[in-house]
Amino acid sequence: MNFLLKFSSIAVCLSELLNTRFVTKESFSTPIGRALANIIAYHNSGRYEERDYELARLSMLVKHLKEIKEYNESLLNYFRRKVNRNDVSYYGFRFEVAICSSLIRKEVPFVKRESPDFEISYTGEKIYIETVSVHITSSKLRDLKIKIKDAILRKSKKSYCKPNTALFVDATNIFYHNLARSRPFL
Repeated sequence: MNFLLKFSSIAVCLSELLNTRFVTKESFSTPIGRALANIIAYHNSGRYEERDYELARLSMLVKHLKEIKEYNESLLNYFRRKVNRNDVSYYGFRFEVAICSSLIRKEVPFVKRESPDFEISYTGEKIYIETVSVHITSSKLRDLKIKIKDAILRKSKKSYCKPNTALFVDATNIFYHNLARSRPFL
């Protein structure tokens, strides 16, 4: 019963925070909807470790979205518009939400922008943060470092790539696939 309480709480919170309902077939075709459906499938097939991992991931997303809502409802509305565009942008969305909530928790005053993602005033100067998430769906690629290098190279060609802009790279998916293949990441 503990699982059902956690699951329903997360589903209700996501519905409220993202102003969406997970009731139609289409709503379960979105990245978050599929994650919710996967949690139920994992539970029903006895794959409890995968179920709990997905629950934890969505629980962190709820925590971050709540922090953003408490900080600024308009900022939450911005993220609501970005959430379910497609699978590729979903991972970037989650990373951007995590960075945003981290700035809020650390009481770093910032302005949410599009490119680069965040503007921070520091000792009278403006500094910027651009975020990127590197993700693969299968580990067929031989050298996973190429994905990280490609993301950095792609971002380095942007007009905002200057000494006052930091690039935050989410490579957790790449590290996961590398560990699954038992390879050192050098």
